[in-house]
Amino acid sequence: FIINGCERIIISQIIRSPGIYFKKALKKNRTVYNGTLISNRGSWLKFEFGEEDDTREVAKKRKKSRNIFIKIDKSTKITATKLLNEMGLNNTEIAQSVKTPSYFNSAFNLNEENNELNLNQFETPFFSETSTIFSKIFDQRYYDIGRVGRRKINQKLNLNISENIHTITYQDIIAIFDYLITIQDEMGVEDDIDHLQNRKVRSVGELLQNQFKVGLNRLERTIKERMTISDPLTLKPTSLINPK
Repeated sequence: FIINGCERIIISQIIRSPGIYFKKALKKNRTVYNGTLISNRGSWLKFEFGEEDDTREVAKKRKKSRNIFIKIDKSTKITATKLLNEMGLNNTEIAQSVKTPSYFNSAFNLNEENNELNLNQFETPFFSETSTIFSKIFDQRYYDIGRVGRRKINQKLNLNISENIHTITYQDIIAIFDYLITIQDEMGVEDDIDHLQNRKVRSVGELLQNQFKVGLNRLERTIKERMTISDPLTLKPTSLINPK
């Protein structure tokens, strides 16, 4: 191939296949399991157990509640219940959807006195302007697990979602939580992420396609920036796009 006037050789690559993988790790002298969701395009998501401070309690009586945390870009994280709340599910619907709702009792703000769920804690829709960066994982322009990733997730989590849906759904999120809790109780199977069955050959055509996407995304950003600073009365296509 001739790229920018230079000869380039493009070869196929063997990469980790998109999908969900579970493995165990040692944390505070005990074995815990976590899950890694590998995408075809976009950041990887990591699911792990943890505890969050209950800020509703008085400082001296502050408690911790069990929950599952979702990490993106190794720095930003959100709790499982908050993510599902922002997706439009209230705590009652979450409790009815997961197999082990008792695990999230403390996160649902349950107490032994009234045994009631704190309903509709989050009223803001997930795709509002104030949404977190996690909204991008549900946008196909930014996040894509591909047909292979969808098939592997369906097989692993026993789901029946159409292979034409290449983004994450709330059914995926809930199924990952269920499997993670199940495997923590030593009832699941740990994955070997380096096994050849979990590898994928990225062909030359796919590599070129990804480069075209990068170039078109840059072109889109450039056009939008120039449109904001240009006079709409004198705006011309040649002023937005540099043919060179």
